[in-house]
Amino acid sequence: MNFITILVLSAITLLQSCGKSVFCDDEKLSWRKQINSSALLKTNGYYYGNINTTSKSPFADICYLYLNGVFYTSFASDLSKAQSGTIYIDTLNSLGKQTQDAWGVYKINNNIIEIDRWLYSLSCIKRIYEKGEIINDTTFNINY
Repeated sequence: MNFITILVLSAITLLQSCGKSVFCDDEKLSWRKQINSSALLKTNGYYYGNINTTSKSPFADICYLYLNGVFYTSFASDLSKAQSGTIYIDTLNSLGKQTQDAWGVYKINNNIIEIDRWLYSLSCIKRIYEKGEIINDTTFNINY
């Protein structure tokens, strides 16, 4: 290979490994935010799940459901803090709040919650869809 080919391939590799790729478009969410008028889930706190206890410091993913239909996840947080109720959104990494893949939308129909959110994947922002059953006003189980 000649020098220019190696230089171009190196530049492409560098661009894709350092953040969002210029070679892909962000996927669009399937629906817009909608006011959550349901009382099936509380929206005055956070939910946690995807618990990992195999690491030295166990952690869980944290998510927030806002009344306006917006979903936010702070991803991994200390499990003991999550269980004790001492996670506060204001203390979370401010960079995380500005990251697109931490956000999405949700809607509730009957006892079903649907979440449409972004996820960073291979230098692109992809859309993922999750669906689950509402168990009670403080618990839901994502199973799809």
